[in-house]
Amino acid sequence: MKKIAIFSVMALALGLVSCDDYDNYDWPNPPAQSNTQGEIFDASTLVLTPTEQAQATLDLPALNEANTAISLDQVEYGSFPVDDYTLTLVAQVSKSSDFSKYGECETTITDEGVLTVTPDHLGTAIQAVTLDPRQATFYVRYAAYATNDNTTGVRIGGPNYYYGPQTLTLVPMDAYNGFTVDDSYTLVLGGVEYPMSHSSESPYDDPVFSASISLSPEEVGSGLSWTIKGVSGSYGPEDSAELTGDLLSGKTGTYDKTGSYLLTINMAVADGDSFKRTYTFSPAFEFLYTPGASNGWNQAASQLLTTNDYSTYTGYAYLSGDFKFTSQADWNGTNYGSTGTAGELTTDGSAGNLSVDAAALYWCSVNIANLTYSLTEITTIGVIGGFNGWGASVALTPSDDFLVWEGDVDFGDGGEWKFRANDGWDINLGGDLLNLVQDGGNLTAPAGKKHVTLDLSVVPYACYLD
Repeated sequence: MKKIAIFSVMALALGLVSCDDYDNYDWPNPPAQSNTQGEIFDASTLVLTPTEQAQATLDLPALNEANTAISLDQVEYGSFPVDDYTLTLVAQVSKSSDFSKYGECETTITDEGVLTVTPDHLGTAIQAVTLDPRQATFYVRYAAYATNDNTTGVRIGGPNYYYGPQTLTLVPMDAYNGFTVDDSYTLVLGGVEYPMSHSSESPYDDPVFSASISLSPEEVGSGLSWTIKGVSGSYGPEDSAELTGDLLSGKTGTYDKTGSYLLTINMAVADGDSFKRTYTFSPAFEFLYTPGASNGWNQAASQLLTTNDYSTYTGYAYLSGDFKFTSQADWNGTNYGSTGTAGELTTDGSAGNLSVDAAALYWCSVNIANLTYSLTEITTIGVIGGFNGWGASVALTPSDDFLVWEGDVDFGDGGEWKFRANDGWDINLGGDLLNLVQDGGNLTAPAGKKHVTLDLSVVPYACYLD
């Protein structure tokens, strides 16, 4: 009789919480003899065939309401010794085929060899990837393990072997309980429409939108009406005199500020058992400064991050140890520190410092609307272009503070070229020699050998060819 194997990422008799823990757990019993694993557990002997149900659209809320388990695959055991070992399949679910982000859920193999999962467990795994409740395609793959009384946690096929992936069309569980977030929103100010910017994430995973406004006293006059327009409705402030507050359906506000401001809206803020919508008008900053240990906590000596939308700020900074982002060339503006969670910022004046492990040049990206940031260490900067068939970059040599990079480059007959970092295209500079910008257009080089100097110490970034 085939054993029934049940795996739960929440509670296992073996005390496991993840695949990595499963692989690395210090088992109390001696492991199986390694010289027998290859003979007993041939990965190719197991075959998983998607069921008819798995190839149809799976409505998880409806299946959960009906308390109906989902049949995912028929398992063919081949020569797997089912009378001596228990087979456990750990399901990983992702939105992308590379499984860069995934959730895990428990599975059950029935006596008939059908791999099943409960809707609520599958729904929880999906919510580890996305909170978007709309129908979408997901990928699922399986890590297989074999156990018996003397063999514990043998990963079939090795630590990087998976069965699948296969695709599932799913209607996920609704973490928002019917609360709607639109894909896009527009600020309507004085009859003029300002499309609001947003990240590439689902609006259910990142419900923060923003728009920058810059108006003269003549344009503002005695005040302009404003509202937020979406597909599902329009929203305005409860009290039009406030620069921050809740957004309510059908309301209209009055805006009377001159100069540059950033409007940030959060269209899904948890409010007890429900959700609400909020807004904030805040002064827009031309730059963000990067004071810290690398520059003596001196904004004037720090590198600047620039913006095109007063929401996302990017740029290079030499960082070592602790630092912060600030909105002014002193400590009297808005200062961004650590929440204690990597990638998150807070404007709390008592917040701790941000920090880096290595003294290096970093590409910084800061979003002050949703209070997030990322840092990419720059290990190389090189020149690439038509002169070398857009092949390997010609590496430049950095200064001690990594803010000036230089080297000799033979441009041949001349032509188009660019700077790129870390031998990839995620971070690159182009546009104009004296105004280099991220993702700028290709530069044009004269013919012959030139000494290239890239200056990242001030903005705009500049290049000199001698």
